[in-house]
Amino acid sequence: MKAGFLLNFAKFTQWSRQRDKLLMCSPSTQVLGGQFALLQGRLVDGRDVEVRQGVANADWRGCDLLFLTDSDEGRADVILRAVAGIPVLTVADFPGFLHLGGMMVLRLEDSRVRFDVNLVAVERGGLVLNNQMVKLAGRVLQ
Repeated sequence: MKAGFLLNFAKFTQWSRQRDKLLMCSPSTQVLGGQFALLQGRLVDGRDVEVRQGVANADWRGCDLLFLTDSDEGRADVILRAVAGIPVLTVADFPGFLHLGGMMVLRLEDSRVRFDVNLVAVERGGLVLNNQMVKLAGRVLQ
């Protein structure tokens, strides 16, 4: 389910930079039990999705979407500082991510996947989220 949310987040985000491919990255390996890798080759606005796992810090800034797992929680502040102010949609699935300056967080509520949004961080990164998607968010920090 979470991989599907990531794909939809990409579909409903406008980046200030456009490239031939949409690069979805994670510093972790084996993300979402292998489901993250299945996004490879999907289409978002006519662009092929390219998935990269185990991405090193030197390459974080080149990603369009950067997904952090709970194994990245201890270094989330370092990751967020590295991509601050550039158009990288930062998403995680651990509590407290929005308050660190992350843009979106996935969470479980009543056995369902929900998401929250930090619009200040989104705007700081030069991204625009679709209003309908923002309305579906559980919490929106402004």
